[in-house]
Amino acid sequence: MTFKGKVCKRSSKECFDPRKEPAGESKVFKRNPQRVRRIKEETGWESVFYGTLNLKVADGVYIAISVEV
Repeated sequence: MTFKGKVCKRSSKECFDPRKEPAGESKVFKRNPQRVRRIKEETGWESVFYGTLNLKVADGVYIAISVEV
């Protein structure tokens, strides 16, 4: 699948409204260190970096990805 998106910082008001969006992954990792451990165990990765890659995409892209999973 190919689609266009815009990479945004989590703090960007252009892409995210902090009043409506859930906590970012870096906050979740700090509050739930077991999550990092489980990700490493499941993927075999040696390290996990705090933060996420945030992409703003059209609603249709999100729906198509959700259907494919």
